[in-house]
Amino acid sequence: MLVVPTLLLWAGIGLVGLWDAFRRRDLRASGVLVLLGLAGWGLSSLPRFTADPSNEWNKAGGVLRTRGFPEEAERFIRSGLEANPRNPSGWRNLALVLDDLGRPAEANEARLRAHALEVAAEAEAEAFRNGLGPSN
Repeated sequence: MLVVPTLLLWAGIGLVGLWDAFRRRDLRASGVLVLLGLAGWGLSSLPRFTADPSNEWNKAGGVLRTRGFPEEAERFIRSGLEANPRNPSGWRNLALVLDDLGRPAEANEARLRAHALEVAAEAEAEAFRNGLGPSN
């Protein structure tokens, strides 16, 4: 909660310093302050997180499936899988929808993909736990 006010305070201090250096015609100090400001702006513009809307698509697909709209549910779930193909829940839900649509071979394929992703995730978690060392 204090990050934004602190940044605004530092920005204000920087602007006052820049104005003072400009009035004194100190080009070196003005240039340094401008470069610092541009560097700060550039860093603040970098993306920090990538959105993963796959769970929202998945949930919407699940609702559509339970309401009796399996074709629409498939479209929504596949949109979620496009956003994050490593989401095992999406593959499990797709398998359910494909079963509802009478496409058992595709449903089994989706189940196998979900299972493979779950096994890989568990192996990754186990490697992480082992890397941490013994717990007390």
